Amino acid sequence: MRTIVIILLLLTSGLTGWAQSENDFYRDMIKKPVASKEDLVRAVARFRGYRGPDMAQEEAQHLLNQGVRFRKSIMKAIRAPVTKGEAVNLFLNAMDSAADQRGLMGRLFTRSVRYAARDGMAQKLLPSGSYAHEFMSGAELLAMLGRAVEQAQKKGGAAP
Repeated sequence: MRTIVIILLLLTSGLTGWAQSENDFYRDMIKKPVASKEDLVRAVARFRGYRGPDMAQEEAQHLLNQGVRFRKSIMKAIRAPVTKGEAVNLFLNAMDSAADQRGLMGRLFTRSVRYAARDGMAQKLLPSGSYAHEFMSGAELLAMLGRAVEQAQKKGGAAP
């Protein structure tokens, strides 16, 4: 329930031009049957506090500056569909306590989408029974963003 409230707050948060573009981003995202890697980079960049223009290169650079590790090849196939394993892997890397909360195999193989999916299910970022190589819809990506924000608020009072 809280995830839905967070998503609604994200959709209706209202300041001026930036908020309007944010609302458009979330509104467009929820309608997508399959999210792209660009959508994933944008969602994680917003989770990590990015407040600039909608440019994937700048958002990816923001993540790198924040210390978020991700495969550089993601920028080469930016329009390709994103899998649940790739999404949860990037979110776990973006969360401040990802290294502490991952299981042993997840810490040893930080780029493994299989172990990331398992750790994501344990942290309730992914629904149980999710398959790591299954494509993710825009609504599922927003739900994951909402759960990540919720976890960040529980830990430190606010999202990074």
